[in-house]
Amino acid sequence: MMKKIGILCKQFNNLRNFELRIINEIIKDQDLDLTVLILDERKKNKKNTVFKKLKRENKKGKIFSKIVMKIQEIIELQIFNIKTNPINSEKTKILKTIKQIYVSPETKGNVDFFSKSETDKIREFELDVLLRFEFNIIIGDILDVSKNGIWSFHHGDNRYNRGGPSCFWEIMNKEKNIGVTLQKLTQELDGGFVIDRGTYNKHWSWIKSRQIVQESSVRLLLKNLNKLKSDNVEYIKSGNYYYELYKFPSLFISIRYIIYFYSNIIIRIFKRINSKIFDVRYASWTIMISKGSFLNSVLHKIKKIKLPKNEFWADPFLINYENQQYIYFENYEYSKGKGKISCGKLENEKIIDIVDVLDKPYHLSYPNVFKFKNDLYMIPETHQNFRLEIYKCTSFPNDWELYSTAFEGEQIVDCNLHQDELGKLWLFLNKKELNSDGCSDLYIYQIDSLKLEKIISHQENPVIINSLSARNAGPIFKHENKILRPSQINSEGIYGRGLNINQIETLTLNEYKEKTLHKCFPYFDRKLQGIHHLHQFEDCFATDVCYKKR
Repeated sequence: MMKKIGILCKQFNNLRNFELRIINEIIKDQDLDLTVLILDERKKNKKNTVFKKLKRENKKGKIFSKIVMKIQEIIELQIFNIKTNPINSEKTKILKTIKQIYVSPETKGNVDFFSKSETDKIREFELDVLLRFEFNIIIGDILDVSKNGIWSFHHGDNRYNRGGPSCFWEIMNKEKNIGVTLQKLTQELDGGFVIDRGTYNKHWSWIKSRQIVQESSVRLLLKNLNKLKSDNVEYIKSGNYYYELYKFPSLFISIRYIIYFYSNIIIRIFKRINSKIFDVRYASWTIMISKGSFLNSVLHKIKKIKLPKNEFWADPFLINYENQQYIYFENYEYSKGKGKISCGKLENEKIIDIVDVLDKPYHLSYPNVFKFKNDLYMIPETHQNFRLEIYKCTSFPNDWELYSTAFEGEQIVDCNLHQDELGKLWLFLNKKELNSDGCSDLYIYQIDSLKLEKIISHQENPVIINSLSARNAGPIFKHENKILRPSQINSEGIYGRGLNINQIETLTLNEYKEKTLHKCFPYFDRKLQGIHHLHQFEDCFATDVCYKKR
């Protein structure tokens, strides 16, 4: 049965990009009906609204910090070329086809009170859920106006951060990541029933972090709207909250942030000059290879591969061919600004006879090489070509032909093939969506064969929404009768900060469970800032590490 959705909606020219994306996805979904948009009658008079807002902020003593931070926001939007409201006539035309009603709740402080007549007017639509994009804090009978209440984002983890502005305090407090809470509203501010949570890596810029988190959180909502179709949504009461309620920063805190922001700008300009003039390389990856099990290794004893100055190497995959061991890896050329796939022989833990095997106009990485039914295949990352590509080896090691493609128009990253004990084939992959980090969502699909003619999505996709564990970090492998999935830890604003080794406990089309057994960070060498890949292959392994600079 089609689910009826209502939205407490902004005026169309104030809708943010991620909100427009949500509306668009709902409209496209044949099992969802965007029944009504509920708009604020008071916002029609913009001048009056702006005047009242300025008057209110002046009373709070925050008017100067508001002005300073608004100017800073405008500057950051320009620096990062962020368009907050890309509304156009075509989108406006679509929105106007949806039923609209106007309401004018009474405001007391930061709370909106809806009258009984307004609540009854909304109740007549018999909505399954009401989404909140607009209005202040909402309490009263309006909270029960739909079958599943009002769903709202809090762009912060409400276990540690309530209040606002979103994504600001995580940067000022030097948090490792930024959380998002999707909640069913109750009378308690940011303390409603938790529907789901996501975790995302932060950027050093407040506005850029906000964009990444907002755009990435679209998938969090859509996942749970999908659950709503089968009435499978769970509501969990928020726990005890003992941190402060965050508010808009004072002028002193605002100035502190501005100093921090422009210090980062200066550091980045210095690094760029240093790279061009003195050939210093920042965040440069290289490979480590060793015998034995990664889980029992002493990493500081393993030698790192010495690289050519104009390249970094990452994402190593091992393969045996005619009693000789080879390694495939991403070979990133700084001069071209993209990666290609190279291959070399392994002798005495050194790489020799290196040849290029795949070089395209677009970036290539993560050359997942594996044997399947006596043939050799590769699934490289080809997200810049907006599809998944599988290659078959025609002449080892460097002749490969395109075998199959899928996910046309999507940016697929770091794809793994896994065959379970029943012989079923699964793809574990990540996706890079508009302005998302590509590191926070793990998707699983069951496939019929490597021809990819039949692809079935997991019921709970994305099965993980967490930059601390979602992104694949090498092929799935078996160890001591456990099925293990390496994954990246993306935190502290660093890509590939560390590695997880996760045990897959349950894998069906309806359920996925894993637990983290081990974590690994690059603490064994002070010159390093990351480690983000592992291929455990028989009695040896290959991993990669990232130098802060070289």
